[in-house]
Amino acid sequence: TYFSSGSYSDTLLSSLFCDSIISTIIQESIPVALLIENSGILSFNVNGGLPPYNIQLFGPNGIIFNLINNNGLGGNYTPTINGDYYIVCLDQQGCYSDTVLINIDFLSNISTININDLNIYPNPTDEFINIEFSSLSDNNINIKVNNALGQEVLAEEFFNYRGNFLQKFNVNHLSQGVYYVNITTKQIVTTKMITIK
Repeated sequence: TYFSSGSYSDTLLSSLFCDSIISTIIQESIPVALLIENSGILSFNVNGGLPPYNIQLFGPNGIIFNLINNNGLGGNYTPTINGDYYIVCLDQQGCYSDTVLINIDFLSNISTININDLNIYPNPTDEFINIEFSSLSDNNINIKVNNALGQEVLAEEFFNYRGNFLQKFNVNHLSQGVYYVNITTKQIVTTKMITIK
């Protein structure tokens, strides 16, 4: 029994002590499902594994759709409610992709944290992000960037800040993927997603 990709040789010995060598090459490929959010629209794509694929998108209330016999063509879905969305893919050989999870929170009200006109750009990016907003009252502002595993990769704090805020953050040291920018003031957190390309 083999459990990973590779080249294997087996020697079979008959009762007359004649041997035969059997060479086997195993190439294991699992499907990879991609799910990204951009401007409130979820986009998905699948590659790897052996098509056709069975692609399922789940949301806060359960399964949203089930695409059968899909050959890896991408698609889009516009969420209608806040919550967690994830995609699962099964290929022809019965191999599953890892689950990709995105939290949608497009109903946030930024005014509850005393800042207006929050803008994070460029998004996606590979070098830097600008975080821009205006603070309506004196606030201690804590900005943290977390990766998809929840690990903090960047943090800055600004004390008694009021007025127009514009700060440039270097992100060229971060790996490609999805990150979450958390802006905290007065115990309230606003989270926006960015993509490092």
